[in-house]
Amino acid sequence: MVYATVADNKNNFTNIIQTDGFMKNKINYTARQISSAMSITVNKYTNIYKGGTVMGKITYRNPVVEDAERIVEFYNYVGGETSFLSFEKDEYPLGVKEQAEDIKGLEGNVNNTMLLALDREEIAGIATINSNHKIKSRHEGELGIVVAKKYQGQGIGSTLIQMLIDWCKGNGVTTRIRLDTRTDNTLAVSLYLKFGFIVEGCCKNQTFLNGRYYDLYIMGMMIK
Repeated sequence: MVYATVADNKNNFTNIIQTDGFMKNKINYTARQISSAMSITVNKYTNIYKGGTVMGKITYRNPVVEDAERIVEFYNYVGGETSFLSFEKDEYPLGVKEQAEDIKGLEGNVNNTMLLALDREEIAGIATINSNHKIKSRHEGELGIVVAKKYQGQGIGSTLIQMLIDWCKGNGVTTRIRLDTRTDNTLAVSLYLKFGFIVEGCCKNQTFLNGRYYDLYIMGMMIK
């Protein structure tokens, strides 16, 4: 089941368009306008969410090449907002050129995707599913998500996670989602448990920061 969702600042979520299954033909479906300000197009071949900007609302869509610079800037910034990411401020491994190539590689990619949560032109959060294409492991997608500090507590993270779970269920390949999170990131752990993830293991002393070691949970869920 694939759907595009918008959320207002009161955490009222509205499904804009809902379709079943996964189509191999590249067909665009345009939802009727929910209001005079919004319409969303869903491309079912790559499950792309393309949305306009709505004042007072968060828009969820896949990135385009022109977003590359903003994405790199966002990751480098949020790396300094939280210690729970795998990188610190200005340590995001991709430059703008590499990010643009990465975005191009998502076109037609059935088991890799990225979703942006946008407040007008500002990125509020990003979530990804990363998979390889090897026969033995292409069924597993790794979930990554970060929401900027000022946008936390508004349901953006929950919406991104649900949209990616639904995308995985509909892409015809992914049957398992995994993620890693620090054991002391209790809010994130609770959120993942709510969505059905379970703790599958614990990596001791996986992260070292400011003279201290932190353990890492490996969490996963089967979706089929």
